[in-house]
Amino acid sequence: IKKLVRAEADVPTQKIVPEKRMADVVNVMPSIADGYSRYFMPARFARDFIVEKHGISPDVLTHGEMVYTPFLYGRCHILIDKARPPVSFSNDVAYLCAADASQEFFVWKNAELSMEDVSSSPAAGSRFGYQLINRTLEKKQGFKAARTKLIAEVMRTSGFVMYYCPDLRLHSGAGEELTTFEDRCTEELEKKKDETIDKVKDRFEKRIDRTQNKIERKKMDKDRHERDASARKREEVLSGTETVLSWIVGRRSMRGLSTASRKRRMSRVSEERAKKSIQMIKDYEEELLQLKSELEEEIDEIEDRFDDALEEIRPIEVKAKKQNITIDTFGLLWIPVMKTVIEGAERTFNLYNGKELSS
Repeated sequence: IKKLVRAEADVPTQKIVPEKRMADVVNVMPSIADGYSRYFMPARFARDFIVEKHGISPDVLTHGEMVYTPFLYGRCHILIDKARPPVSFSNDVAYLCAADASQEFFVWKNAELSMEDVSSSPAAGSRFGYQLINRTLEKKQGFKAARTKLIAEVMRTSGFVMYYCPDLRLHSGAGEELTTFEDRCTEELEKKKDETIDKVKDRFEKRIDRTQNKIERKKMDKDRHERDASARKREEVLSGTETVLSWIVGRRSMRGLSTASRKRRMSRVSEERAKKSIQMIKDYEEELLQLKSELEEEIDEIEDRFDDALEEIRPIEVKAKKQNITIDTFGLLWIPVMKTVIEGAERTFNLYNGKELSS
């Protein structure tokens, strides 16, 4: 903790204190084009902490200087609000662009900076030097060119991917992870699948009930016709017996023969009707089996379709357009660094975040 809060004056002044400024470092802050603001970041890490954190041996450290190095700074607000696809997205992003004299081009990179740390003036009592800035920033055209590139970079990097499920006609929210969206879709698909299957079952159950009722009615008809046929046979037998007896006792009558014949004919009709009812029962039972088979097939098809619905989810890329971007803060930002020479190689460490700046 002491190393983090120790003032620069407390750091040992051995080998790492230069006798003179580096060639690209001056004592007075360089001027920039009128109308553009300057900002400063605080030095949150002491020199010896940087040396220890990055494993730098004092024996190989031949030069060390505390300076402010220039960066272009832009803080942008992104607002995307549209109906197709339905997007309501708002975000604040910060970008930095190295702007020292060695930079030939403006290359913006996303940065994590706390607005609370940004100040409009350097730390009181600071003895930091200032690294020379890109000469184009001495004129407004330089800042305008950098601003144009900033907007282009925001448009390029601030987009995101949404997801769309065609079967549900459902979009993910801005920033919603695919797995989270899939879980939400799965829940909705299960509900929709159950509702669809219930509708199909209702439709088939009505047809199944009608067929089952037909079967029950035909079974009743069969039983009735079989009873009728049995009764007619008994009557035929009795009528025949009476005719035989009448012939035996000598009372011959054609009426008995006619009655027996009629009874036999009615019996055959009842038998035929019973057979027809049996055949119709078989037909209705086959129809019932067919309906149940169709129901099962349709349910299987529904389940397969809904199970495959997640595989149909597709990404939709949403990009910020120029009209979606508002630059809230734009100017030159001075970040405190320690410039060193280690074994003949120049290295620079950010005293705001403790990281080494890439060359």
